Amino acid sequence: MDTSGSTGDTGKPGQLPGGGQKLVGLVLVAVLLVGLAGATGFFIARRPAVPVDANTVALQEGIAAFKAGTFKVALEKFKPLAKQGNAQASYWLGRMNEDGLGMAKDVNAAISLYGTAAEGGWTAAKFQLGEIYFRGMEELQDFKKARKWLEQAARDGSAPARADLGRLYANGWGGPKDLVQAYVWYEFAAKQGDYAAQRLRDGLLKNMPDEDVAKAQDLTEKMAPEVFAHANDKANGTKTQENASAK
Repeated sequence: MDTSGSTGDTGKPGQLPGGGQKLVGLVLVAVLLVGLAGATGFFIARRPAVPVDANTVALQEGIAAFKAGTFKVALEKFKPLAKQGNAQASYWLGRMNEDGLGMAKDVNAAISLYGTAAEGGWTAAKFQLGEIYFRGMEELQDFKKARKWLEQAARDGSAPARADLGRLYANGWGGPKDLVQAYVWYEFAAKQGDYAAQRLRDGLLKNMPDEDVAKAQDLTEKMAPEVFAHANDKANGTKTQENASAK
């Protein structure tokens, strides 16, 4: 009998034909993939969602709008938050008032807003207040207030605040003249790469008695651990604040 055209099973007993084996293998792979997908879905479905605070979203949108120059949108985002006492929104709204961005310039309103932000711990607001009183014209210039706010910002780690605080001490503006303290703050700012502070420090050294130079260098060494530790703590706290809206 001619079997050349036969389609019968010629495999081993209990074994599916070649095509059947492939089919079963594909089915098993599909079952495994479905199972894995289901298990993954199970875990994903039960992963707790990260809560998104509406104030945080509004604040981020406001900052993005400010940087993009769309000040009308920034104002709409910052103003309600500032009314709630949000420190960061108060700072940005203060910037808008001080520079007349999207509104009439109002330095007094800026001072009030910076004050709220400074009370909330924002170093940039303390620096802005210090600069307004340091460089302000006519009735706004107040070296005593400038020294107060710049010293706070300087202790928080602001290099330009440290340089300007050194100038206040070096010239006796807003308080007693103190070349030793001037050197200390110039030196701290210089260590942060403030070139203006480096030049001021070097110029100061030329006019200081050797005894005062020794005192200044000794005081700098003693103050450095505390000052930089506080600045690091403040920087970490600011990062935390930036990730959540102040209540």
